[in-house]
Amino acid sequence: MELVKGGRLTDLIQLRKETNQPFSDVEASKMMRSLLSAIAYMHEKGIVHRDLKPDNILVSNTEDLSLIKVADFGLSAK
Repeated sequence: MELVKGGRLTDLIQLRKETNQPFSDVEASKMMRSLLSAIAYMHEKGIVHRDLKPDNILVSNTEDLSLIKVADFGLSAK
């Protein structure tokens, strides 16, 4: 297991909404690039997640949004 200090993407979205601090285009593109890279890796290994949502995306560091992790493989299939 790994400790991911940034928390869930859902929590970060809520925090940004409350503080009226939207994600920039650069931040959003970094997150999407990292997420799509993770999905491509899973698919190369023959794994389908089947439950991708902000609750299952973890942010390693809120200062560097390109460092995300995909979690909760309970519904995944090989």
